[in-house]
Amino acid sequence: MVLSGMLLFYLLRFSPYKKLDLFLTDSWSVSFYDSKKVLLQVTPVENGIRREFLPIAQIPQSCIDLFLLAEDKRFYSHGGVDWISAGRAFIQNALSKERVSGASTITMQLARIIEPSAKRNWSAKIKDVWNAY
Repeated sequence: MVLSGMLLFYLLRFSPYKKLDLFLTDSWSVSFYDSKKVLLQVTPVENGIRREFLPIAQIPQSCIDLFLLAEDKRFYSHGGVDWISAGRAFIQNALSKERVSGASTITMQLARIIEPSAKRNWSAKIKDVWNAY
């Protein structure tokens, strides 16, 4: 059983994610600047969403650290799905009988953006987990 679980994990972990490749080729927003290099507008690409690129080397480390602290404290250690946060959220939501806490990691959020679901339910969450791996 453990061997089959490890095999499934490695299969998921190292198999190509074709929808990610398609996502990376999507169009980007266009930024318009005035003659003094002041940003005037960023055009949306679809549904009002702006899609901009900034190399990670240009993002201050303090900004990255704050983002990870707020969104995904164990980003570097969970491999895509934070089962500790998932357990905590499940218990909190079961005790309150409503959704009061979530457990989506940054990787799961990206998976949801790349391959959105019409409804947010258990099957959509399972799909996010699968795609995050």
